[in-house]
Amino acid sequence: MRVLTIAVYGVLVLAAVVLTVLAHRRPGSVDGLGAVLDRGLASRPARVVVLLLWLWLGWHFFVGATVTP
Repeated sequence: MRVLTIAVYGVLVLAAVVLTVLAHRRPGSVDGLGAVLDRGLASRPARVVVLLLWLWLGWHFFVGATVTP
């Protein structure tokens, strides 16, 4: 299960990189990651949700990696 989780996060990072490259190659048709994040984090509830997801990610991914089964 841990390998699947790491793979999903890897795919998300790869998607962010692809989005950034496409934004630089075609500036008029694709928004960059910064523009998407600016729109997505424009409201306070969205920022709270992102903070909670980031805390959850840190707890399960980084702290969980130090615990030996």
